[in-house]
Amino acid sequence: MILERLFPENEAFADNLLRSILNLPKAFWIALGVLGLVGLGAGIVVQPELMIFALVGIGIGIPAALFAWNFPEYVLIAVVFLSSGFIHAKKMEVGGGLELRDVAFIGVLGLLVFQGIVRKNLKIIWWRVSVPLLLFLIIAVVSLFNALFFENVALNWAFNDMRILIYYAMYFSAAWAITSQKRLFVTWLGLFIIADLIALLIFLQQPLGPHNPLIEAMVGGRWDLHGQGGLVRVVPAAHALMHFMAVIAFVFIVYAKGSKFLFWFGVSQFLFLNTSLLLTFTRSQWLATAIALFLISLYLIPQYKDQIIKWTIKYSIPTLLVLIFIFGVFGTAVGDALSSVPIIGSVVDRFATILTPSETLATNSLKWREFEFQQGFAALRESPWLGVSLGNSYRPVTTLQGEVLGWWTDGSLERGYVSRFTRFIHSSYLAIAVKMGILGFIAFIWFCLIFIWESWRLVRRMPDSLNKGIVLAIFTSFIGLMQWSVFHTHFMRTESTIAVGIMTGIVASINHLHEISSRTQGSNSNGNYNTQARTDVLGEQPLSP
Repeated sequence: MILERLFPENEAFADNLLRSILNLPKAFWIALGVLGLVGLGAGIVVQPELMIFALVGIGIGIPAALFAWNFPEYVLIAVVFLSSGFIHAKKMEVGGGLELRDVAFIGVLGLLVFQGIVRKNLKIIWWRVSVPLLLFLIIAVVSLFNALFFENVALNWAFNDMRILIYYAMYFSAAWAITSQKRLFVTWLGLFIIADLIALLIFLQQPLGPHNPLIEAMVGGRWDLHGQGGLVRVVPAAHALMHFMAVIAFVFIVYAKGSKFLFWFGVSQFLFLNTSLLLTFTRSQWLATAIALFLISLYLIPQYKDQIIKWTIKYSIPTLLVLIFIFGVFGTAVGDALSSVPIIGSVVDRFATILTPSETLATNSLKWREFEFQQGFAALRESPWLGVSLGNSYRPVTTLQGEVLGWWTDGSLERGYVSRFTRFIHSSYLAIAVKMGILGFIAFIWFCLIFIWESWRLVRRMPDSLNKGIVLAIFTSFIGLMQWSVFHTHFMRTESTIAVGIMTGIVASINHLHEISSRTQGSNSNGNYNTQARTDVLGEQPLSP
């Protein structure tokens, strides 16, 4: 009854709350004011510093909560920004093992749940994908319980792994928060800005060299900086986010549908982001992006074959003839000149290693990964169903490649420093299986496969629009990421799990908007539907050709 009186349907929360407060008796306000002044005075006398912090917290917290209530998509963007490696994790600590990004994420998730209860519309959107993800998170909680009470894993190690996995719940936050086309627009625009900032840092790092990091977070953080053929190999913390956004930029080009702004926005973003990704010199990421673009092309070729033939005749054939003429006249001099350009020569050399598998497999990096596979499977055989549990070591310190001598740990043999390598596995799939057992692995693979299948079904039933292109880009990028994660820890890395969570949540939101649009289209056929409302709020109509 109280909720119904305070928050009637179809009225804003803030308006109802304010109206209810203002209608309280004057005697209540007088009593509350007196008590407040007495409490404030007593607090200032007893604990002045604490009261100052409390007053500042209230002054900031109340406006922030009201803003988050009405614009949760901005909070989602803030969480992604805080998790993208711009700020060192130690600078974000707020106490009790929590970081600022954790507080923001928990806050927005709790706020969205409460908002759904108040508005009587709380539900898990797109249930088929939600089931395996919820199951995976439940198994993670069981693994955490097993680690703390049966395996005697230290709290910091166990909760560190749990933090990584809990960010998959960004799926639910995004699905609940992005409830209109306007909010979707703000979300992907914010994500493009974050990806552009990361790309800018990669470019600005080049003249500084690998030993002069541009920002503090690059030191001892989640970034990797190395020299590479006269350039700086910069592997950003939010590498997976950049991969997603670079592919999304491509569909902006295709689905611009006559909008010059969207077309050139897509072209500029595609070139800018992918050029910066070349400077990561990550072969598996290049392959992941290539897989995504190849799958998108397979889908688009039957629909755009006439345009493709036209573009081929108009642009490709003349370009090919010019290149043949140039190489025929100048011979190998052109190739030598191109190879002398640092980025071209270094990228070509790095790519060429794919063609020499015997040499590539002999590198220390892949030999170490082979060792991890051997030790990981041995640990899995000992505890197949629940795994070794979150945060636990799966092997002892080894003599391989000087680990026992401290070569991997800058000469330090401190237990906390060395043991992080005994808990780390490069392969995401093996890491999930070893830490959470076969049950956790099956739940995660189920989540991946059902997301791909449901995304494909959504693409097939949606009309041509930018939303359709975004879904196409996200699920093909996800397939590329699955290949990438065979030898990289993206599915067990905070900066990557938060990217996966928000991307899959965006697809869930688009699916929900499409279902609303389909229902309202049915109402429109019966003469009971407002066309303008559908266009402005849902954006489901194809863009004008």
